[in-house]
Amino acid sequence: MQKILAVSGNVEFYLKFIPVFTGSDISLRMVMSVNDALDMLAQKDEFSVILIDISDSTCIEQIKEIRLKYTIPLIAYASASKPEYITDAMQNGADEYFDSDESGESFFSSVQALCRRYSNYGNKKKKSHSIKTLGNMIVCLNTRRVLISGKNLNLTTKEFDMLALLIRNENRHFTYEAIYNDVWDGGYRDSLKNTIWSSMNRLNMKIKDITSVKYIINDHESGYKINPEILVKKNSKPISDIQNAEAILAIGYADDEFKTLEQVLSVCDIVCHRAESLSDALTMLRDGRYSLIAIKGDVSEGLIPVMYVREMTLAPVLVTSNYDDMKIKSEAIEKGADGYLHINGAFEFLCETVSAMIRRYNEYSNCEKEELSVISFGELTINKNSRRVFIGDHEIDLTLKEFDILSLITDYKGEVITYEQLTELVWKGNYNSDSYKPLMVLVGKLKDKLKINENSPEYIVNIRGMGYRLAS
Repeated sequence: MQKILAVSGNVEFYLKFIPVFTGSDISLRMVMSVNDALDMLAQKDEFSVILIDISDSTCIEQIKEIRLKYTIPLIAYASASKPEYITDAMQNGADEYFDSDESGESFFSSVQALCRRYSNYGNKKKKSHSIKTLGNMIVCLNTRRVLISGKNLNLTTKEFDMLALLIRNENRHFTYEAIYNDVWDGGYRDSLKNTIWSSMNRLNMKIKDITSVKYIINDHESGYKINPEILVKKNSKPISDIQNAEAILAIGYADDEFKTLEQVLSVCDIVCHRAESLSDALTMLRDGRYSLIAIKGDVSEGLIPVMYVREMTLAPVLVTSNYDDMKIKSEAIEKGADGYLHINGAFEFLCETVSAMIRRYNEYSNCEKEELSVISFGELTINKNSRRVFIGDHEIDLTLKEFDILSLITDYKGEVITYEQLTELVWKGNYNSDSYKPLMVLVGKLKDKLKINENSPEYIVNIRGMGYRLAS
């Protein structure tokens, strides 16, 4: 159950919102003043969102007091006829504003988005890149969806598993035996070669129905690999073009809209990068760090990027629209957007909204970095700042690469980090082998060092054909 702390001296304020949350998994607690709210927060009562009525301008200064003491998301409630109130509230620490003329349903969607965002940041869960891009193909490993040039590719379980195996290891050749052992769980015999050939042929035919690009090739009749002609060198996009500026990624904006976006946000020292397509956007998110993703969502089809972007990053997603459409707003929030802004061509309050969302993201990113500098799992303690590892009181002497591998595996908190991700991050592009054997040898040495006696638990688990994760 999520809890909201609502602050207002106006009884009508409460009467408007009580029906909105009746029957939902969100409860409303009401106090008459900011001082009452501070007293309640001091009692360690946990709230997901704070809602403050700023129709009385004296409350605006008190927002700063709450923000200095607490990181709970804060919504300012005011009439759009008083834009100066909204601007001051956002600058003092509010995360979002709500126009008192909007419907209760619209407000409920905004609260849902903030609760989810707060929960995601609070979990501090590292996002593994569960989306892979290859040319115009987008593969979501979590939801098992594939898009080519915006069209769905409908695959069987085995067809998807074969494609996922190849695309996770895009520079590697897989023999028939390796494919069968991974996708069909072992027991390969030469007589089964035709099973793989038939399945791969059906997969290629389905791809061919959408595009003439050949993604998978039969490599010298000995197995399969991703066509090297469509592999694009991964070039990181700079975080910003201006020193000390934040960068956002814009998706779906026409030329004139993007220019306006750039001009408006340049006032706040925010740099805009533009993605020409969803595939470009996902590649840019994979290779660079963005503090916010802005998506143009005038129609339902424009919201398709939201769920794919949400799989890639915890950075806030803001959907902007020229239309004040409650249906589109609700759909955007449901797909994973953190905010919805009706801009009506004027981009009013854009700077304030974007700055607040970025501030919130950076606050939690910084908290995560501080808290994760020392990590413990059972007897195992890892200090990332000093690069020292202990099991109980016993210090483990690791090489640079052994420490990097252990650190990366712990970052994923029980999720699998793939062989490809480890070789990229540890060897930084200088991994000079066609197989993962050097990595496996190094992980073997690391596991041996972590086993200080016969009763020592296994800290690292090998997930065959994929990578490694922390033991449960």
